[in-house]
Amino acid sequence: MKSQPIVKLSNALKPYAWGSHTLLSDFEGRPPASHPEAERWMGTHPAAPSRVSPEQTLQEHRRAQGHPTGELPWLLKVLAARQPLSLQAHPNEAQAREGYAREQAQGLALDAPTRSYKDPHAKPELIVALSEFSALCGFLQTDAMIARLSDSGVDAIDGPLRDARTMPEPEALAFLLRTWITGPVEPRRDALIRFVSRNEARLRAQTPWIFAVISSFEGDPTALIALMLHHVTLSPGEGLYLEAGVMHAYLGGLGVELMGPSDNVLRGGLTPKHVDPEELQKVLRFEPSRVQPLTASGSDARAAWRTPGAPFELAQTRVKGKGAWDEGPTDEIVLCTEGSVRLGELTLRRGESAYLAQGSGPREVWGEGCVMRASGSIG
Repeated sequence: MKSQPIVKLSNALKPYAWGSHTLLSDFEGRPPASHPEAERWMGTHPAAPSRVSPEQTLQEHRRAQGHPTGELPWLLKVLAARQPLSLQAHPNEAQAREGYAREQAQGLALDAPTRSYKDPHAKPELIVALSEFSALCGFLQTDAMIARLSDSGVDAIDGPLRDARTMPEPEALAFLLRTWITGPVEPRRDALIRFVSRNEARLRAQTPWIFAVISSFEGDPTALIALMLHHVTLSPGEGLYLEAGVMHAYLGGLGVELMGPSDNVLRGGLTPKHVDPEELQKVLRFEPSRVQPLTASGSDARAAWRTPGAPFELAQTRVKGKGAWDEGPTDEIVLCTEGSVRLGELTLRRGESAYLAQGSGPREVWGEGCVMRASGSIG
């Protein structure tokens, strides 16, 4: 079959309830949507494969071009969050294989609402902000967490904090999470309500974002877990790299997300979807995190966000007029995030994407804009 080095993609939309009516449509130059739009998927994941034509998926196209399976080892998304996503973490490769095999043996359908492992793959992920983007990410140090929550006047909170002071850090983190994420709902809900009522002034001064979390999931006692985590606000161009086992929750904004080719999400709360606190605790890394937003390093021709050990790389190319195209390390999906950029005979406008076969990309690029470039890692 004749090689097609550059093909424009048609990509599936995920209308999750936490999505926005305007963020994604504005980005893609469309009128506001009548329903929430949460994610635009770009890749070969079977749950929402990209297409190169109405008759052919990207995976089928790649297979026809000589790739044995046609699969890409990563998945690119545009994520548009109007309200907080669930408290969650993702498994590593070994945990994903074991969990997937276990649920397969149990006869759980892949689309069963109680299923936690949708595939046997890990899901490290990088999120890069296109707008101001807020998130919770990684455990605070125990001392900082205790300072944030202690002397609340609520025995169900102050008591476990006193016990945690006597424990080594990993044990203390695991103990507090287990205490506040499991057990009867009503006592935990009552503790959260009394905690917020008695400490409103302190919370509004120190952690005002918690009120958006609580109001989005009124009555969900796992909102207390959010106060165990770092809060970070990303400016456009800044990113967060989340390895397996790191607790996190995106709170709001528009971003580009690159991840392993997986849909494995272990949720602990703040969601109407299936939660699996026991499985979540098995995959969590009970250690404090150092949260440092990432910026791309390199030149206008190619600047990348560093993600050590990930099976992918996210880079960007800024185009001003006419210039040489710096080819990526593997096949790429290219997403236009600003302006308009011409690659060979194909023009991409903001929100549009294309697949580029490695070794046969354009020699030159024209336009005024920026593209983000997802590819496999070479190191």
